[in-house]
Amino acid sequence: MACLLVVVVASAIWLRLDPNAGSVLNDTGLSALTFLTPETEQEGAAGGPRGGGRRMGGFGAAPLVTVAEVGEASMDKRFSTIGTGLSLRSVTLRPNEAGQVESIEVETGDKVQAGDLIIQLQDDAEVLAVERAQLAVDQAREKVERYGRLSNRGTISSVETDQARTDLATAEVELKEAKFHLSQRRVEAPIDGVAGIVEIDPGEMLTTSSDIVRIEDFSSLQVTFYVPERLAASMVVGKAFEAQTDAVPDRSFEGEIVGVDNRLEEASRTLRVRGKIPNEEGLLRPGMSFRIGFELKGNPRLSVPPLAVQWSTDGAYVWTLDDDRKVGRAPISIVQRNAEQVLVASDSLSVGTLVVQEGVESVREGGGVRIDEAGAGGSTASIEPTQTERND
Repeated sequence: MACLLVVVVASAIWLRLDPNAGSVLNDTGLSALTFLTPETEQEGAAGGPRGGGRRMGGFGAAPLVTVAEVGEASMDKRFSTIGTGLSLRSVTLRPNEAGQVESIEVETGDKVQAGDLIIQLQDDAEVLAVERAQLAVDQAREKVERYGRLSNRGTISSVETDQARTDLATAEVELKEAKFHLSQRRVEAPIDGVAGIVEIDPGEMLTTSSDIVRIEDFSSLQVTFYVPERLAASMVVGKAFEAQTDAVPDRSFEGEIVGVDNRLEEASRTLRVRGKIPNEEGLLRPGMSFRIGFELKGNPRLSVPPLAVQWSTDGAYVWTLDDDRKVGRAPISIVQRNAEQVLVASDSLSVGTLVVQEGVESVREGGGVRIDEAGAGGSTASIEPTQTERND
C-alpha cells in the first residue's frame, strides 16, 4: 500500500511539473485524472481541463510558443575572381632617329602633358640643313619675282618663268623636309601621364630600338578578368563590382564594367571582361592584382527564422501550425543561412505558412499550442483566437 502511495504522489508531481505529461498519459490510454489529488480535482472542476477552462500552468496545458510566417527572399550569390590592373594609357618612348643624347628634360615620377619635351638629341647637322634649305627658298622666291617683272616687259620667255616657279616649289619642299628631320631630334610626350624610370643618360648613343622611358596614365585603372560561361549573360557594360588589393589593405574600390569580349575562350570556356576603377587618389598602380567581387541576384526562395530550424536523424525540419493550431512537421533543405534568415526548399511549405519560432522544445507533432501574441516578434500573421480562448 505504501508503494502505491509513493507511485501516486510521484506521478502527481510529474504531472504538475511536465506540461506534456497529460498528453503522454492520454497516448498510453491512461487519464491524467487518475492521479488527481482532491485539490487538483477541485481545480479541474472549477476551470481545469475537465471543466473546459484555459489553464496557464499545470498538466495538460498547451505549450506557449511564438510563431512567424514563412517569407520569400532572394538567395545572395557572390562571385569572386582575380584581375590584373592596367593603365588607362601606356606608352614606351623610343627615338625616331639614331643619335646622341644632348639633354634629358624629365625625371622619374614627373607628371607630363602631351607635347612636353622628354629628351633632346644632338641636332647641329639638322639645324644647318634647315638654314641651307631656307636660304635656297629665299633665292628661289627672289628669282621668281625677278622673272615675273622681266616677263611683263617681254624680255624673258614664259618657259623660264615657269622653271623659276618650279625651282621655288622644290626649295620649299626641301625646307619642310629639313624641318621634319630637325623635329625628329626631339622626343616629346604623346600623352598625359606620369614618367617611369628613365632608362638613359646624357651623352648616350641611342638607336631607334632604345627604350627611353615609359609614360603611364593611371588616373583610372583598367582591370581585365575572366568569368565562367554560366555568368556570361550577367556581364553587361555598366555593371558595378568591388575590387580589393593587398597593396591597399582594408580598402575597397568601386568599379564598373566597360567592355565585354564578343566570344568565350574555347579552351577554358571563360569570357574576358574589362572594368574601370577610378584612381583619383593615385593609390593604385598598373600591374597590381585585384580581387574582383560581384553581387548577383539569385532565384527567390522560401525563408524562415533561424530559431525555427530543427534537426533530427532524418535532417532539418520546422514545426508548422494548421488552422486549428495543430503542430505538424515539415522537412526542409537548407539552401543558404545567415544571422537573420534561413533560405530553404520544401514541398510542405509556402509563403504565409506559420512556423513555430520559440518554444519548439515543448511541442509535439499533432499537439496543440498557445500563441504568445506579445512575443511573436518575427510574425506578421494575424492570429485568430481558438474557440477555447474565445470562451475565456
